[in-house]
Amino acid sequence: IKPYLTGNYVKTFLIYLTEEKMENLSVEELQEDFLPDDKNYNVVFTTIDRDSLVAVVIFRREDGENVSGDFMEQMRVRWDKAVIISGAECALKGDGIRSSYRSAAAVSRYRFIFSDKESLSYEEIGLENRKASGSHQKLFDAIAKDLNGDNLPDLKDQIEMLVVSFQSGNYTIEYCMSTLGDLVSLLYQVMQNHHLDMWVVFGYDIREYFKQIPDIRRFHEWCDVICEMVLKNIHQNKAVIGVGIEDKMLRIIEE
Repeated sequence: IKPYLTGNYVKTFLIYLTEEKMENLSVEELQEDFLPDDKNYNVVFTTIDRDSLVAVVIFRREDGENVSGDFMEQMRVRWDKAVIISGAECALKGDGIRSSYRSAAAVSRYRFIFSDKESLSYEEIGLENRKASGSHQKLFDAIAKDLNGDNLPDLKDQIEMLVVSFQSGNYTIEYCMSTLGDLVSLLYQVMQNHHLDMWVVFGYDIREYFKQIPDIRRFHEWCDVICEMVLKNIHQNKAVIGVGIEDKMLRIIEE
């Protein structure tokens, strides 16, 4: 790769393709379209994960303003629906390539929250300024109240508010995932309080299943369904208990 290392700055891009396109991808053929010194930047392509292509873009600092836009346009011509993540611009010498790649990998985790966007950049996400804590306790109290009060419309509104707060509240991805885990644990606890068996109701452990959900939109859809099922079973449980109490009271009166 020495012929490609002619600049003094580096920026790493992660390009997420569909499974079919990744299977048909030839990195060697792609590299041949980006020969050294063919443009005002050089690119070295490789793969690390099964679903992403890594592009290490090397350029002179004075050309940096136009490099990202031009490179992304080249990628869009090839794959119009690809999700493109860009890391920080780093000096090439020393640990520059590693640092740029690690920043891109950190940004890529935010695809969970911003699942509707086709590109995310290190500058846009602003990792250093994100909050590692928040105040969602009042929202959780309202969710618990709606669960126990059989109020499905308000419950869905509260969950939507939680999702929106993640997308607009400048939180770290670690905090968002931890909070979603707390929400699932709250649903489980409500079921426990109403003597509902999670495996009977769902057939799986919701506390583990949610970790496999790929983005916030699908989590929102899944959580709405879970809440409907929980409230339905709570309502049925109350109805059965109510009938039992009524029968006992009638027998006492008759006696």
